[in-house]
Amino acid sequence: MAKIPYLYRRNNIYYFRLRVPAQLRASLKVSEIIQSLKTESRAEAIPLALRLAASVTVTLNEFKTANSSCISHLEVIRLAYDTVRNDGAKSGAKGAIFSLDQSQSTVPLLSDVVDGFLKRYDPSNKATLTKLNATLPIFVELIGNKAINQILQADVNSYFEEVQKLPVRRDAKIFSSMSFKEIIATTTGSCIAEGTFKSTYRACVSLFIQWATVHYRDQGFPDLSVKGGVYRGARSGGVNKQRAMKLDELQTLFRHKQMERYASNQCTAHYYWLPLIGLYTGARINEICQLNPFTDIVLDNASSDNFYSVTNYSLTANHN
Repeated sequence: MAKIPYLYRRNNIYYFRLRVPAQLRASLKVSEIIQSLKTESRAEAIPLALRLAASVTVTLNEFKTANSSCISHLEVIRLAYDTVRNDGAKSGAKGAIFSLDQSQSTVPLLSDVVDGFLKRYDPSNKATLTKLNATLPIFVELIGNKAINQILQADVNSYFEEVQKLPVRRDAKIFSSMSFKEIIATTTGSCIAEGTFKSTYRACVSLFIQWATVHYRDQGFPDLSVKGGVYRGARSGGVNKQRAMKLDELQTLFRHKQMERYASNQCTAHYYWLPLIGLYTGARINEICQLNPFTDIVLDNASSDNFYSVTNYSLTANHN
């Protein structure tokens, strides 16, 4: 995919970015002008970014020629935006037009606050930091990369309702080119378990909300709660915990015709015996593979059966 100048994507939202000429950086107090285009559509973002780049460049050149020292980067963006909006209205152009309401321009976006949280989180707590890096971008995408003072409790509750619909392996190749919203919409198989939902997705959002409430309350971060995060999926109550196999399950497995074919063929007999020995003894497969048939198979004189001698356990081999 060709790289478009002035355009980049963060957390699935497209942004406009343009470097400020060196002689204007002191006046603008920034080296780059960055503005969210508030769209996830590349097709919408490209013309917006190019039109805004042309307008910002003209505006900067005008200020540079006038040698003005009383401007801000917000003023530059506003003037450029007015030009883009007016040109779009004249030409009948359609697409997402972002808002530059002055009252909202100083309020940070959710993605910026999340980035700040991740950068400041204790790097020695690697396990939790890994979970935070994996889950918080999903939080941003599902509730939208909005100004933090626009986040509602309903947004958080909706996030919990949607995130539990993610598949067990959302990193599977089939999902590689999809957004999280698209993955959720197309998932038909097993979704995340209750334990994962509580200990990862809900716990990570809780940590972020606690931090953001302390550090961004003055900038409008609302009083939010994770109490609305209730698991409603089908994989609750330890459905995937280890348990002993039932007799009918063992019979289905080892009396299957395919298993009988494996056992009757010298070249494939290990397909039958390895899982059988493992299930019976609890030994790991790599441990079983280290058995020496010359020293670890013992003849029981009383029954005339051979058996495997594995630590304190024995398994009749039924071989003579």
